[in-house]
Amino acid sequence: MNCCGALETCPTGLLDLTREACSLVGWRPGQRVIDIGCGEGSTVSYLRRECGVSAFGVDLWLPRGEALFQGCAECLPVASGSLDGILAECSLSAMADRDKVIAECARVLAPGGSLVIADLYARNGDSIADGVLVCKELLERIVAHGFQIRLWEDHSEVLKQLVFRVIMEHNCDSMEQICQWKSVRAGYFLLIAKLPKRNGYGR
Repeated sequence: MNCCGALETCPTGLLDLTREACSLVGWRPGQRVIDIGCGEGSTVSYLRRECGVSAFGVDLWLPRGEALFQGCAECLPVASGSLDGILAECSLSAMADRDKVIAECARVLAPGGSLVIADLYARNGDSIADGVLVCKELLERIVAHGFQIRLWEDHSEVLKQLVFRVIMEHNCDSMEQICQWKSVRAGYFLLIAKLPKRNGYGR
């Protein structure tokens, strides 16, 4: 279950994190940014309204809203090197073939483009649970696909708000997964990676 994507509106703490990430990467009006696993499209709306970027979203389930499309992150419906940014908020952890998703992100980003990931991770290190990433493994995969890690920050304070919303909106259906999160001391992180510019040039 992709709990963040299942929520109709983005919890305030997560929206604050989106705002921080956008400020750090410096996306400019007119640049093309995709939100993978966009859910109801709250982040896409924010990007278009507040940042002026040409944002659109893709989700497995048919989303309803402006600039939202049905599709999968393993095969994005855009040309190679055509995007300036990619957001994956609470979505990469719900995807089966994460390595393929990261490879696809590297394909569609232009040189100098930014990949922003905000998601759950196991603070117990290599512990494994459904819907929780192992950061060491994730970082290795990202670097292997040609990205440079520019930022990694822990933002586990947003989890309390997220867990409360999940319980309230999904009742007992979500309790098993929340227990798994607790078993690995789940935390929440923000990661920014960039594709290097070719020969010192690029956007």
